Amino acid sequence: MVRAQGLSIDGRESKRGGFGGAMTAHREESFEDAIEAALVRSGWHRGQCSGYDKELGLDLDQLWAFIGATQNDEWERLCAFYGGEVSEAQRRFAQYVARQIDERGALDVLRHGVKDRGILIQLAYFRPAHTIADDALELYRKNRLSVTRQLSYSTKEPSKTLDLVLFVNGVPVATAELKNQLTGQTVE
Repeated sequence: MVRAQGLSIDGRESKRGGFGGAMTAHREESFEDAIEAALVRSGWHRGQCSGYDKELGLDLDQLWAFIGATQNDEWERLCAFYGGEVSEAQRRFAQYVARQIDERGALDVLRHGVKDRGILIQLAYFRPAHTIADDALELYRKNRLSVTRQLSYSTKEPSKTLDLVLFVNGVPVATAELKNQLTGQTVE
């Protein structure tokens, strides 16, 4: 990555590097900046650590935004089954999604959704085989891809963080731990 006069790859002033010139170009944060900026320019959302539930392993902010934008009628019906209290319904449904991921795996849950109280909630929409109809890509485009930096993921060791976590609609699908040999960092 090239950093000149404290500007990041997308032209903004660096939050961490100041005007350190070449020295900051080889820092882990600079690489994180570049990756995040490239993803955001491509339509990804910046995730917030505060939206991540460590016990469930889900970014609840992204999950609720996706469900609200794509399946509001189904959610309203499901919420009624949980007594109509939105926060209680969200809590119990999120616990159910986490259990389903533990049992079936994240990919299966993303592909097939989850059925709770007889109501199917999709957790991702895949690109349709054909796009002849005008609205064929509408739901696919509502997927929320997000990247969260420096995510504290452990309830037992809150100081442990992952450099980058990639989510699809609040479900974690990849992590990245960046290392820099120039500063003596290794995978060990």
